[in-house]
Amino acid sequence: MVEQFSKALKVVGLFLFANIETVLFLCGFGVLVYAAFSVSLLVGQVILGMLLVATALVISKAKKGSD
Repeated sequence: MVEQFSKALKVVGLFLFANIETVLFLCGFGVLVYAAFSVSLLVGQVILGMLLVATALVISKAKKGSD
């Protein structure tokens, strides 16, 4: 049981390490959204919408570049 947990933890760690830029990108957006919602509900919703659109554009550009 401990071996299986250790193996699963290693796989998760390797996945996170391989995608560290994406993880940090999303964590940064999370902090910005949290700060915006701390200011006001409306500001938080606007910032969240803008960041979701920005994320979609980044993903779209990345998919075009990999073709």
